[in-house]
Amino acid sequence: MTAEQVRRAHKVHPITAVQFEYSLWRREVEADLLRTLRELGIALVGWSPLGSGFLTGTVTSLNKDDFRQNNPRYAGENLALNRDRFMPFMAIAKELGVTPAQLALAWLLHQGQDIFPIPGTRRAERVEENAKATDIRLTPELLKRINELARHGLAEGATLV
Repeated sequence: MTAEQVRRAHKVHPITAVQFEYSLWRREVEADLLRTLRELGIALVGWSPLGSGFLTGTVTSLNKDDFRQNNPRYAGENLALNRDRFMPFMAIAKELGVTPAQLALAWLLHQGQDIFPIPGTRRAERVEENAKATDIRLTPELLKRINELARHGLAEGATLV
């Protein structure tokens, strides 16, 4: 979905929400689409807010039948490279005494009241863990630090459409 597509569709019928992948792993939405959504009063439903599990900090390798094998950010040496690049972010989570997933979700929740992450999970305890992200308060200084450490374009590998 592009900003122009949203504008055209919104003229035909009012749109209340748009789903788009958004996380510290994929920040392309910030370039143009998010500004357009806000201008038109449209919420953003951020899918894959944990970067297909990468931002949990638990993915060290993939089984050969794992669907993420098709994701260039996990392919070849990119997984190890991305782990190294995001290590400072993981260290912040440890400093705060939260999981990397909780910090990634908290960061997303701090991006605006018009953004709603929808993390997927396979286990009930992860749902409870993710929900605790709503209790995490990030200062402007900490948000700035996270934005610098996990800047747009940091992740190695093309994005899937």
